Amino acid sequence: MLRVFAAYRVPQGSNPERLVSGSDDFTMFLWNPAEDKKPLGRLTGHSALVNEVLFSPDTRLLASASFD
Repeated sequence: MLRVFAAYRVPQGSNPERLVSGSDDFTMFLWNPAEDKKPLGRLTGHSALVNEVLFSPDTRLLASASFD
């Protein structure tokens, strides 16, 4: 099980750095911190606060967790 979690801690690929912030207003924001101070986009869909967000190891997918 620890090997699986270790794979998520090491970024894969050559895509630019991205950051996602989850919030208690049920939304997430996607950021490109190296290039801009404004978010790239607002992600909606949860009906409860966002507890955790993770990128897949290849950085193509984003998973979010909530109590909804």
